[in-house]
Amino acid sequence: MNIKTNLPTILLTLFLVLTVGILFWYGENKIKKAGNINSTIVAWENLQNDLNNSSNLNLTIQNITPKKNPYTVSWLINKEKIDSQTVTIISQDKKIISPTKKVLAKLTELSKNKQGILYQVKVSRPRADKTEILGKWLK
Repeated sequence: MNIKTNLPTILLTLFLVLTVGILFWYGENKIKKAGNINSTIVAWENLQNDLNNSSNLNLTIQNITPKKNPYTVSWLINKEKIDSQTVTIISQDKKIISPTKKVLAKLTELSKNKQGILYQVKVSRPRADKTEILGKWLK
């Protein structure tokens, strides 16, 4: 007898719980979809421009995409391509890329002239046709 009198309240509570549950599920799916940004972050490890500290020459690449990607890293000194390499970074991971020995040798040779050196790193994804160039003047 008690159930008959409370039936509208029970149904309303059940309906509200079900509606709120569906809204939370829908919102969570939308947030996950919005958070899945297919992008890459390319940045200097250190912003200082002192040539004596090798960490100033390092580059950080963070892969935010849901799959692993190959990146082609090219080093340019005074707009002249010195060396390049291909780096594969797995999904949701980052790597610190240091210049090659060939690049370091060229920088050492040019530093003897006591002139400013334009140091650039060009990062491209072969399949995506996207290129990012970072540069800085070294002392």
